Amino acid sequence: MDRTRGLNANLTGAPCAEVKEELTSDAEWVIETWEPRVQVNQISVSQNGETGELDVDADLSVAAEEEEEIDE
Repeated sequence: MDRTRGLNANLTGAPCAEVKEELTSDAEWVIETWEPRVQVNQISVSQNGETGELDVDADLSVAAEEEEEIDE
């Protein structure tokens, strides 16, 4: 029910060429906002030749948590 976590619904059904840039920036914002441990390296949007649907592919890196030193 949290609409801010999803992608812009106004992009649904629009041609790939018209929404590619906005969809890419929306996906990057969602990932960086809701999962700060993940670094976005690259996001690409392409149209599936069989279904006509848009595919969003993300190349991501996950930051390893640094272990805290424990004093004994």
